[in-house]
Amino acid sequence: MTLANFWPFEPRPVWLPVVEKLESILSDAKGMPTCIIVNAPTGAGKSPFAVALLRWLQSFEQRGTILVPNGELQRQYQTDFRDLVSVWAENTYQCAAYRQKCHKTREIKGGNCPNCPHKAALARAQGGMSLMNMHAFASYKKLKRIPTPDLLIVDEAHKLVDFQLEQAGKARLWRHLHDYPRDLHTAEDLVKWLDMKLRSAPAPIHKKAKAALTNSKQQVLLEAGFAKYRGSE
Repeated sequence: MTLANFWPFEPRPVWLPVVEKLESILSDAKGMPTCIIVNAPTGAGKSPFAVALLRWLQSFEQRGTILVPNGELQRQYQTDFRDLVSVWAENTYQCAAYRQKCHKTREIKGGNCPNCPHKAALARAQGGMSLMNMHAFASYKKLKRIPTPDLLIVDEAHKLVDFQLEQAGKARLWRHLHDYPRDLHTAEDLVKWLDMKLRSAPAPIHKKAKAALTNSKQQVLLEAGFAKYRGSE
């Protein structure tokens, strides 16, 4: 079946030559990394096109993810296309068992509760059609909590540059304020470095700086699943 057969509704005629060109490019790529830019005005139907691509890909038993720049667009996709698995940042999920945020339960209990909605969302996302915002995707990829999709669709891709600059700015700030090293490769390396910084911090260390270091350590422990790790507090 062609890509056009997977459209949520009858595709507009303007999309048909795009579909043919896209199928030809992907066929010639033979699995090699390929970047395709589709430039279309607002209201042209880019969202149905993105969903059609994921459905088409799923028919070949491959996985795809749609990335959006913000929660508003993510909620819009979630409402319009119910077969997408929408995955949010962990701190947005509520643990029903302990009536608190999921990341708090994992921090206190040393793991997820049996019916953790966040863990379930990540598992469903492996089915082939997932939807995330850029911040959540970057976090999950950095912590290796999700596999690399076969196809990554970036909606409003022009905002990806601003996102990358924002992340780079945060990294530069950490290097400036806390002598953040460039040779940390694992979450465990990061936790050990945070422990060292907390132990060596002078007594009059600024409260906000110490809170930032402590919160970062707790978040890394939480996200990486190092429930049994114990360092200096």
